[in-house]
Amino acid sequence: MPVMELCTYVAKHTEKILRRQRIWLGKWDWMGRSSSIEYAPLGTVGIISPWNYPLSIPAGQVMMAVMAGNTVVLKPSEHTPLLGEKIAQLARRAHFPNGVIEVICGDGKTGAALVAAGVDKLVFTGSVATGKKIMAACADSLTPVVLELGGKDPMIVLDDADVEVAASAAVWGAFSNNGQTCASVERLYVDKKVAQTFINKVVAKTKALSQGSGLDPNSDLSTLNNEHQLSIVERQVQAAVAEGARPMTGGERLAGKTG
Repeated sequence: MPVMELCTYVAKHTEKILRRQRIWLGKWDWMGRSSSIEYAPLGTVGIISPWNYPLSIPAGQVMMAVMAGNTVVLKPSEHTPLLGEKIAQLARRAHFPNGVIEVICGDGKTGAALVAAGVDKLVFTGSVATGKKIMAACADSLTPVVLELGGKDPMIVLDDADVEVAASAAVWGAFSNNGQTCASVERLYVDKKVAQTFINKVVAKTKALSQGSGLDPNSDLSTLNNEHQLSIVERQVQAAVAEGARPMTGGERLAGKTG
């Protein structure tokens, strides 16, 4: 739905968005002077997209780049290459000219080659560590770059909050898309007056979630995208426990589960 909404918006508003904008110069306008902002294509936009939203994130970026008259080279995550190919397939079905949207599949080495290939703009969604490397590489050639990187997003619960609603929001915000969301709830600051009640509700709601196959409509949670990501989360939990955190549910891999 977000992709279709964006496509609809772009189709309706491209002409307005890219229209020449006159700038008011005050007294200079009366002296025969004029100024305006005009939009022109950059050329080729390189897009390196993540695996957590492998359709909606790159599809939106591709759409806006093409809207502005650019061609695109998309490198989907090596964990979700088929979604990148699906975007190219949709472009062909929509009768985009050959070469306007190209998809290259591969790992970090492929991404690094795209960064070094001399594209006219680079868009990257992913980790802070990789984002720093891309920014440094683009700075050397003054290539425009857009970075959406990881964070540590807090939720704040004050003492006048509806604790039941806040607890549901925290659990949904933490576990939506199996927690694989750049804006997910990753930490909580809770007023001491409601902290224990809030914690009890969050733990109860978390324990009520069912985990199983992502193809099972009765499952609330499935698996993380890949083994590497699971290892990262596992190390983070172990580090937190080593520093004094106390798991109140879970805290380790589920035994007897595949994937």
